[in-house]
Amino acid sequence: MHTTCYVVIQEEKGRACKCLLLRLLTDRQREVRAVAEKLGYYDTPRRATHEDVADRIGLSIGTVTEHLQKIEASVFDQLVT
Repeated sequence: MHTTCYVVIQEEKGRACKCLLLRLLTDRQREVRAVAEKLGYYDTPRRATHEDVADRIGLSIGTVTEHLQKIEASVFDQLVT
């Protein structure tokens, strides 16, 4: 019983943490992240490329690359500080 409660608490904290991290992003970064996640960019093995995300959103590959780098830097910075 304690293990089940612990898992539920951890899952709730994980969702809260994800929401707080997403608040650090701009609206466009949240959009790029959501599309990247939906297309499988963060899957292992990766199912989508920067080009796939760019095509879906209608941005250049360079712009998507920049957004993804900033997203990952923001999230990583919060996790290690």
